[in-house]
Amino acid sequence: MVSTFTSNRRAIFFVLFLMISVTVYVTRFSGYRINFQNMGKDAVQTMQKHFKDYWTSISFTTLKNATEEGGKDASILQDVYNVNYTAKLQDVKFPTLTNEKSNNERIKIRNLKKNAVRNMRKQFKEYWKSISSIILKNPTEEGKKDALALQDGFKVLDIRYEEIGNFFDDKIEVNNDYFNGTSTEFYMLSNLLTDLKYYWLHISSVIKRLGLSSNMQEFVNNGYIKSKKELKNLIEESETIARKNMDDLQMYVQKRINELQNPNNCNSASVYVCNMVNGAGFGSELHSILKCFLPAFKQQRTLIYYMNGWKYDPEGWSHLFAPLSDCDETQYTSLSNSQIVNGNAVYPTGYDFISIPEEISQFIIRNHADPFAWWIAQFIGYAMRIRPDFVNQLNITAQKINFTKPIAGVHIRRGDKIKWEAKKHEVQEYMFFIKNWFDEQNIEQRTVYVATDDDGVHQELKTKYPSYKFITTPTDTMRKGLSALQGIVKDIYLLSQCDFVACTGSSNICHLVYELFSFHHHDASTRWQSIDHMYYLNDAIFPYVAISDHTARKDKSEINFRKGDIIRVTHGCPTDGFINSENTNNREKGRVPLYKLRSKPSIDSFPILRRPS
Repeated sequence: MVSTFTSNRRAIFFVLFLMISVTVYVTRFSGYRINFQNMGKDAVQTMQKHFKDYWTSISFTTLKNATEEGGKDASILQDVYNVNYTAKLQDVKFPTLTNEKSNNERIKIRNLKKNAVRNMRKQFKEYWKSISSIILKNPTEEGKKDALALQDGFKVLDIRYEEIGNFFDDKIEVNNDYFNGTSTEFYMLSNLLTDLKYYWLHISSVIKRLGLSSNMQEFVNNGYIKSKKELKNLIEESETIARKNMDDLQMYVQKRINELQNPNNCNSASVYVCNMVNGAGFGSELHSILKCFLPAFKQQRTLIYYMNGWKYDPEGWSHLFAPLSDCDETQYTSLSNSQIVNGNAVYPTGYDFISIPEEISQFIIRNHADPFAWWIAQFIGYAMRIRPDFVNQLNITAQKINFTKPIAGVHIRRGDKIKWEAKKHEVQEYMFFIKNWFDEQNIEQRTVYVATDDDGVHQELKTKYPSYKFITTPTDTMRKGLSALQGIVKDIYLLSQCDFVACTGSSNICHLVYELFSFHHHDASTRWQSIDHMYYLNDAIFPYVAISDHTARKDKSEINFRKGDIIRVTHGCPTDGFINSENTNNREKGRVPLYKLRSKPSIDSFPILRRPS
């Protein structure tokens, strides 16, 4: 029996030696342009299979020995087998190298993607033909004009599909971006996803204006959902890479913010003392902090933000949230290294508030569909670090109302908002996007979290949409005090936990939800929908660049522009695919189709983000 065990053990160690030799060989020659990754995995799989068969025959022979010694030998052999050969293949690491084989695989994948784009383009043409045939039946002059405008939009998107198909074709040189030749797969596909949404909104607005049937709108929605799903399947790989890139960048930016806000020596630190507490709501207050936070960060100063007299909490910011800084805010009003701001933030000369950092701008543009929102989200995410004890309270509240995923959310602001700042929007306007999201996800049991300052909204939703389940929490109508603050933060927190949210972009709460989405979920552009204004900050919206020519329909208050023109959009409702804007070349103002524009954030230097060479 001893000789049998010795022989088997030698065989085991021989196979172990062979595996180690293959690994060493692969590692040693990793500098050559040879791809051993798949070869190595195949080798391990083959050896694993052969050795498993080998072990089966050995164990069968060994276990037939009925003696106690034979049983021990079998147990030892089993342990050796378990330890060395039952590991998962993904635990075995091989160097990833570039060679003729990997290049062929890369070309194969790109050809598959190219063919997928061609099929999507073909289906999009069929989709357009079906829509145009119905709209063109409308004998009115209005219907004919709408059909021509939609046809123009179709041509624009058809070119986008063609460009992306060419991007995946190694034989065609592509130069179709507007950021110094930095187009990436994610950048192009995510922009097409956005263009497709605005074109769908354009079609939907025409359907409503012409009074066409709800069946027609359903057909339009289904066509859009199908195109969007196919595009999201195609974007999945590049989005995974982009998310990893942005996660790494976010860790770096948060590290720099934290280091600046919590210096080793508060007395010697350069500080930016800000006293801008306003009498408006929580969302407005938080965005006021940004007016100080951004210039402080640019100048590499620690932000000290006074909250004296804050209507929500006399204890200031740190009652529900982690402190903005570890430094005591009371000692900096007379220090020579303090920059004190009362009332209005002081910006460095030439600083553009709506800019993104030059040091990381190209990286953000390549990996995120809304670079400016991501940049702002870095400071919102830092400021809104809710204390763990209050997070526990919020999670208990969520459990009590059966807040479970998948779930959509709506924030419907009424009250004084519609008296002074914005117009009233009916619940149908929100539910148009909520329904479309559930249809896209193919979810039958539909739960919606409702955040509102109007107690009648919840009942209205239940009456008009009986097949939906609407959940909410009691509304605190008080505008001051800690209870009001807790209620507002509760709504923001639960909305930010939803899978999709529809709200009014004219509301700071709506902005906060989008910013928190961007902070926690990489790219929030498909998780959030405003039903009035686009995302903006403190009345400022960054410029866009035209990627196609546009001939205006004067009866629609549109303006002309040419490819390459810089367009500055203003506050307006993009729910029909158009936005109010100004052409900076000729100062002409009017409406423009958003699917003919690309956002072009301003760039400014933030030296603190320079990576050491």
